Amino acid sequence: MKHHYIVIDDDYNSVVKTRSVAAGFQNLHFVASAANYDDGLDLILEHQPDIVFLEISPAKAHSKLSLHLISELHRYLKKIPKIIVTSKDNELAIEALRYEVLDYFVKPFQAKDLRRTLLRFEKSLDVAQPENAVAHIVTE
Repeated sequence: MKHHYIVIDDDYNSVVKTRSVAAGFQNLHFVASAANYDDGLDLILEHQPDIVFLEISPAKAHSKLSLHLISELHRYLKKIPKIIVTSKDNELAIEALRYEVLDYFVKPFQAKDLRRTLLRFEKSLDVAQPENAVAHIVTE
């Protein structure tokens, strides 16, 4: 199953690095990237991806990237994409967990970090909707 993802980060090199790591996974499909809050929100609403890589310690303050984006998504969407927070440090990790993010990666993250997160994500999908669920009919 292909999972569509968006990268929201105001550092172009970080976007390239995230895409490079994600390119190693056949089940991930890049949709688009944005460098600021407004464009990121618009991309998510337009494409409704499965996963969003969200930078919350932006290099440029005017990009307005923060965890607030997650709250804003709840205003518009019934199904919120899984958010993988990226940051240069773990200073905001506890706050991010309050937003029920899928994971928190300190940059630069590696393929092994993403692999574990994707496996947990796919396992949660299997639990929510088992493919081999069989209804049993009891006859008397």
